[in-house]
Amino acid sequence: MPEVVQELSMIPGPYEVQQGDFAIAGTTRMRLGYDVPRVTFKMTAGSLNTQRYFLAYHPLGAIENFVSAEAQSTQGFDPAQAARRFSLIAQQKETLAGTWQVRLLTSFYKAHFNSAGVLRLQDIEENKSSRWGLTILTRGGDSGCTQVVLELQSVRDQT
Repeated sequence: MPEVVQELSMIPGPYEVQQGDFAIAGTTRMRLGYDVPRVTFKMTAGSLNTQRYFLAYHPLGAIENFVSAEAQSTQGFDPAQAARRFSLIAQQKETLAGTWQVRLLTSFYKAHFNSAGVLRLQDIEENKSSRWGLTILTRGGDSGCTQVVLELQSVRDQT
């Protein structure tokens, strides 16, 4: 959800030692935060019955402390292109004893999509299915991810 990304930076390629052994195509770093105090609710709508809802809570104080949720759905061109998703991001950042900074980040994502899959030319020519058509109702899928990050960093490391 773009509302909670405060800063985005990239390190290209696998050739920078600070990326470790797993950065095949590079590293993306996001500094998260939400600077609108208290509760925010937004609803947007678009073509193909597309809807997006955004809800965030930011207590007074540091912008790094927030909870946000997003729900989005679309019908697509027809039922074969429909999709929906839900995501949640929460972050709390505190300084301990003036020397350590602790950050707890948790995120959750769940999505479902429909897909036309393989369309036979004969079905399209005989008007059994449109170009976007759904010939087998079980095509599509679900995805999801849950993440919890606990980070402890010396305040001296940030100077």
